[in-house]
Amino acid sequence: MASIGARKSALDNAAMESWFASYKTEELYPGGQPHTRAQARQRLFAYVWEYNTQRRHSSLGYATPHGYAAQSSTCP
Repeated sequence: MASIGARKSALDNAAMESWFASYKTEELYPGGQPHTRAQARQRLFAYVWEYNTQRRHSSLGYATPHGYAAQSSTCP
């Protein structure tokens, strides 16, 4: 992905910072700190899976990625 801001600019990391804020707010803080690396990994992967498949995204008109792909003429 091309950078949208100058080097070391806050705009350069805005998308990832937004994702981490969502992860912390929705998964990490309510569930507490993981006790082991295995637990941390499992929780992270579960969150990523839910985020990428079931969570509604404002950039997709508040549709899930699966729902958006089903409605889009550009996706098979």
